[in-house]
Formats: sequence, C-alpha cells, structure tokens
Amino acid sequence: RVSFTGEAEGTGLKFTATGWLEQDGLVYVDLTYAPMGKTPVKVDALRIEYPLSEMDADGLTCIGPGENFASRTSMLIPKDKQGPLWSTLVTGISGCGMALGSFYPTVWIGSERRGLLWWADNDQGWVQDNAVPAHEAVRKDGAVVFINNIVAKPTVLTEARTISFIYNGTPF
Repeated sequence: RVSFTGEAEGTGLKFTATGWLEQDGLVYVDLTYAPMGKTPVKVDALRIEYPLSEMDADGLTCIGPGENFASRTSMLIPKDKQGPLWSTLVTGISGCGMALGSFYPTVWIGSERRGLLWWADNDQGWVQDNAVPAHEAVRKDGAVVFINNIVAKPTVLTEARTISFIYNGTPF
C-alpha cells in the first residue's frame, strides 16, 4: 500500500485529497473541499469526471444499497448515441433508498477487456438534488464519461465537506 496526499486551490475553494493505492490498483480517496478562507463561497456545481475509452465502455452496471445488493441497472451502452447515455434518475430514486437525491454505492463501466469500478459507502459530504443525478454517463469528445455530481445544486459552502470513495481498474 502506498499513501498519498495532495492539495489544490481555485476559485475560492481549497481541495485536499488523502488516501492510498493498493497492490491490485484499488484507490481509496478522502476528498475535502472548503472555502480558502473564512468567507463563505457560493458553489453552483461540483463534479468529478472519469473519461473512459469508447473501446472499453460497452456495458454499465449500477448496484443498489442494502439487502442483497442487487443490480439496479445492467445495460449495454449504445455505440451510436451521443450525449446522455444513463443516469441514476433513470435507475430510480426510490431504488437508492435515499430521502433526497439519487446516490448509489456502486457503478461499473467497462468491457470484457477492462473497466472502471467506482464505489462509495454513502453520500456524506455531497449536496444532493432530486432533479440532478448523483451519477451519470455521457458520451462526449470521443469518450464515455462517468460523472459524479458532488454538488448538484447551488449552495453556500461555509465549512469543509469531505467525500470518501474508491475506484479501481478492472480486472483487478
């Protein structure tokens, strides 16, 4: 296991990432975002995008929380469709078990050769909105992009918020 830490600043926000990388490629991240100073900062949106090669983005699986962790979505990604391909709004807000938002704990996008597995235990630190999907996949600029909408609606950030997640290339 190799540990890491990093910082970045921009547009009034400070980001800190800490985590580790394991021998099988699993990456665990605690990402904290906060105002750079003591003045609150208005954040319209904040997302993390994972661009994936179209050659290795044939299918998508989204797995719901609790009980038997059954797949909520299993689909082939259309090769000729541009723009939005899937979102957790399609998968269903009721299936995620959330009172607000459409957060699901597990999403995989890939092919028989390789893929990306994204996982998080909960949506702590996120700003959810029922009208904006927590997770979505879109085709743009020759890639299939997996997007996590961390801040889904305008909010005033007065203190640090931390999100925790894991990603791993497959096969492991």
